[in-house]
Amino acid sequence: MGESLGDFQTTLLSTDNIMTSRLPRYIKLINNIDISKNSKRRLRKMFGLSFKGVKGVKNQNKIVMDYAKELRGTGKRFRSIKYAYRFLADGFNSDVERKREQIIKARKVRKDLMSRLINFKLGKKGSAYIVEKDIEILGIETILRMVMDIFAGEMVLLRAGGITLDANEIDETERFFTLNQSNIEGLIDALKTQQEDYAVGGAHYSDAEFATVLSETTSLTITYPDYSSSDFNKSGKIKTKKGGAFFKYLSLVEFDLTRYGVYKAVIPDNYKHNCLYKALENGGMSEEKLNRLTSFVVNRDVPMSKLKIVCEKLHIEIRLRKRDARKGAIIYGKGHSESYEIGLIDRHYFLVEKCDFTMFSLKNYFNLIDHYSVDEMRYFYKKRKMSYCSDDNRKTDSFKVMHYLFENKEKYLVPISFDKGILETQFVDRAFDFDNLIYNDEECCLENEYDIEKEQYKVKRGKEFKKWFFDTESFKFSMINTTIESKIDKIKSKIDLTQKDKQELKELEKKRIIRVHRPYMACAISDAGEKICSYGDDCCRLILDAITKLTEVRASGEETGEYNIQGGYMDIPCKKALLIAHNCNYDYRFFQKYLFGIDQKTKGSGLMNATANYCSWKNNKTMLRLQFKDSLKLIAMPLRKFGKCFKLKQEKEVFPYDLYNMKNLRENIVECSKAKRHFYRDGEYKQFLKNLKRLGMIINHNGKKHFNMMKYSEYYCMMDCKVLKAGYETFRGWVLKQISIDVDGVWTIASLADKYMKKNGVYDGVYQLAGVPQLFIQKCVVGGRTMCRDNIKWKFDSVENPDHKGQKMADYDGVSLYPSSMYRMEGCLMGKPKILNDNQKNWNFLQSIDGFFVKIKITDVGIDRHFSLMSEVNENGVRVFHNDMVGKELYIDRIGLEDLIKFQQVKFDVLLGYYYDEGRNPLIREVIKRVFDLRLQLKKQKNEAQLVYKLIMNSAYGKTILKPINTEEAIIGKKDVDKYIRDNYNYIIEYEKMFESDKYRFKIHKTINEHFNNCVVGVEVLSMSKRIMNEVMCLCEDNNLTAYYQDTDSIHMVWDDVSVLKKKFKEIYGKELDGKQLGQFHIDFDLEDENGNECKNVYAEKSIFLGKKCYIDCLVGDYGNKKVRGFHIRMKGVPNSTILYTANKMGISLDKLYEMLYDGKRIKFDLLEGGKRCNFKFHNNGCVSSMNNFVREIGF
Repeated sequence: MGESLGDFQTTLLSTDNIMTSRLPRYIKLINNIDISKNSKRRLRKMFGLSFKGVKGVKNQNKIVMDYAKELRGTGKRFRSIKYAYRFLADGFNSDVERKREQIIKARKVRKDLMSRLINFKLGKKGSAYIVEKDIEILGIETILRMVMDIFAGEMVLLRAGGITLDANEIDETERFFTLNQSNIEGLIDALKTQQEDYAVGGAHYSDAEFATVLSETTSLTITYPDYSSSDFNKSGKIKTKKGGAFFKYLSLVEFDLTRYGVYKAVIPDNYKHNCLYKALENGGMSEEKLNRLTSFVVNRDVPMSKLKIVCEKLHIEIRLRKRDARKGAIIYGKGHSESYEIGLIDRHYFLVEKCDFTMFSLKNYFNLIDHYSVDEMRYFYKKRKMSYCSDDNRKTDSFKVMHYLFENKEKYLVPISFDKGILETQFVDRAFDFDNLIYNDEECCLENEYDIEKEQYKVKRGKEFKKWFFDTESFKFSMINTTIESKIDKIKSKIDLTQKDKQELKELEKKRIIRVHRPYMACAISDAGEKICSYGDDCCRLILDAITKLTEVRASGEETGEYNIQGGYMDIPCKKALLIAHNCNYDYRFFQKYLFGIDQKTKGSGLMNATANYCSWKNNKTMLRLQFKDSLKLIAMPLRKFGKCFKLKQEKEVFPYDLYNMKNLRENIVECSKAKRHFYRDGEYKQFLKNLKRLGMIINHNGKKHFNMMKYSEYYCMMDCKVLKAGYETFRGWVLKQISIDVDGVWTIASLADKYMKKNGVYDGVYQLAGVPQLFIQKCVVGGRTMCRDNIKWKFDSVENPDHKGQKMADYDGVSLYPSSMYRMEGCLMGKPKILNDNQKNWNFLQSIDGFFVKIKITDVGIDRHFSLMSEVNENGVRVFHNDMVGKELYIDRIGLEDLIKFQQVKFDVLLGYYYDEGRNPLIREVIKRVFDLRLQLKKQKNEAQLVYKLIMNSAYGKTILKPINTEEAIIGKKDVDKYIRDNYNYIIEYEKMFESDKYRFKIHKTINEHFNNCVVGVEVLSMSKRIMNEVMCLCEDNNLTAYYQDTDSIHMVWDDVSVLKKKFKEIYGKELDGKQLGQFHIDFDLEDENGNECKNVYAEKSIFLGKKCYIDCLVGDYGNKKVRGFHIRMKGVPNSTILYTANKMGISLDKLYEMLYDGKRIKFDLLEGGKRCNFKFHNNGCVSSMNNFVREIGF
């Protein structure tokens, strides 16, 4: 009825109210007409009617009667106020009746479900099913809380209803999650995120996965893994990797057990660190070592198998006592003088020491506590007639206590409930707390020198692999989503469809069909020039057989002859092949089902690289060891641009992709005219016919032109392989000639640039960091500033706005900003970071040293800027630059803090930080300048090898701040799945069956991850790049020159102000601002006429700035004697072609579209452009599909 009533109805069915709140009350009618004053007040509150500021009963009654009349909708007035209230009461009571029925029904469903789940837990057989009806009535959040509460600590699998792709239909997938501690953390995070209405985008991987479960799941299944008798130990427990996590119970006794991780209540600080940390901390470990432990132990559950690594890194000995150990303590790190005795019970580590009470007092606790205080009974050790003997020398130890508590947990302990209490704990927050910055020397290492022997060895081993450049062609195979189909049928079965039903049907119809990509052809060409091609559903298997046959054994002489445990092979001369594809992430997925021993490195949904084995039965069970490499990670451009870049003969590909479907491929010989409707650009069909004629592929049949689809496809597929081979080898030759590095041993352009910098001594004397110093300094990373002036929208229009008449807009760009930053730096900081003491936390000291990285608190901001230098990440995970920072804390380096003081007169307190005082390695300036000059020289010579230096310049700093990847993947065969689950249950995030394969993909947490990088260098490169921009932006503002927008390295400003700016810059800084050298700026609008001729004197006569990376420039330029007009457009998340498509579809110009957005209108952008633009979806199970619907709605 009203918005407030809707809120009330939602509240009635919220998670916490289903079982605990009273049923909603009716409004009672007096004599069937009138209601009480309290009821009237209640009704007004529910319907959002207020008498505040309204005087007089008559006016107040009018508000109620007018509202009731509007709801009734008949136009007639009520006879009196009593009837108006009765109408409202009747409507309210109808809603209450319906909600009471729903709540009673929900309570019954919850009770039944609880009973089913408990019985299933007791029986441990079969599966427990939670159907769509249960989820509809209770809500997924309530059900997941129940599951966590009942099964926490149990080794069960949670199957979420989703989609699987099979032969001809799509059905629900086997997507499993384990209820281990890390996943419970993720699930709680997801629940907490929903409660606080946060966006999922900033969540960790597992959190995002669980958030998807929350929003999309239609069914849940709970199962116990299928184990054989050999999977259980003698005590009946499942054999799994032993390890320690938090203790899953609260204590019912008053003895203080907090030193052993046993608490009486869920309090946030108690769950800040994992139990191994707490045990070592209570054992007296130094803060330095505890910080180091926190930095490399990245999972709360620490397996026993990793204790040896922990001991080695911390130089300690751990004597571990287990509940089921018969041979005494297990010793890790034997020989180290620093020793700790640790207990392990129920996957929980704790310190073993003397407790401050006796075992007798614990065993008789509940009898004694009624007559004695805890302190009085603490040292009782036996009963003597009417009294008890006490002796403080009879104390027991913590291992016996924990063992006894666990054995008698029904009496002494209560399980922790995963309710709101646990949601509010630090247990769900993995943020590192920098109470202190003490670290171990092993967190600094000199691994920055170029190891020429290591590189030569890698190149030598790389020669064992024969290179094959390959490509696949695929068609889209339509499958029905049976889950969506059943939903459609359910809605259609209704007698009367509401508008909401019709809208839902419309949305579901878009998802009913999924188009899966299936390969029908694979081609490859070797480094020796051998060409192979295969056809059919198993073309990838056939091409692997052919590669196996044609690949010879290439021995390097470096083979060890030893068994490689991780890879599962003997290191002996054998057949090896390096398979290279451009955008290998796509093609590799078609090969996965034929491989075994897979080790793949992924980042998001992208493939970094993969190694695997293949057994060719066709070639007498010959084994082939494979590496898959993505050339796109090295040469970051589409394959279609290889011809121009590498001066290759490359035809423009004209291909009717959508013509290639199952029906046409079976026929193979099809009419040429059928391809016409699958070309969307002018002239493509004519070019297609010319190509067929030139290649001699036209077949005349019954007076009509036909062509062989397979032959045409093979021609272009093989052509792509040739172009890839030629381009890659050309690029490899350039790199070898220019910088003497073989890209065969390099996976990414960032790695290539990093090797180049190391080879030239840029990082000599610079320590790589891990652990605490890296985590702290990495917080100083702030990317380029991208914002509109004052963070609001702006419109510049010299045509229609008289205030802008005669003005022009310029795009003033910094030349190679990050290389310019490196050139301007004094060098890279050398030595190890030192911790600031209290006497050094002042500006006088900080100015006297080479560099620093500090956490500060802003106490005053002297100058507010239109483009503030200060920033913070808001609640949506977006970095915002603004001036309101007093009282806020920032992580910042020397360059950044100097700029804050100079340009915004910031005052601050230094809280903590690191400093460097061992000088700088200055080679970064010399090396980057040499690279820049060499590129310019090659560019003047029109030598395309300049690309090598361009890529190195733009990628040189990227790897310095590379973040660790704390998850990894494993591909496991069906027969090994149960064993893998058993061994790794507590580290599995999720797993699912691979597409059209009997293998399963597991995503698991890494337990130990010590990651080193050059974050000190990366932070300073970013800060110096911002200084280059700050000098120009602040000079603009100080001289009342107008800048509207900044995007990292470019400034949109009034054209005539540029000349003033250049003059002022020379006066202040004593150097030329304008030019094309490092550190300089130039106007950089690009515009071509209809024939592709480059225009001069290009400016914008109109610009609209909406937000970050969302703007339009209406350009004007000169070519000869004519004026040329065009557009420069950006819309983050929306391709330019889609913006143009949307404007054409709406029948408006591009600038009018941006005008609408500027005026607050919301516009939907079809990123598939009516089906003419291809968008792939890479599924976790290895499948690739084309999206049927991809719409983004944009508004400002």
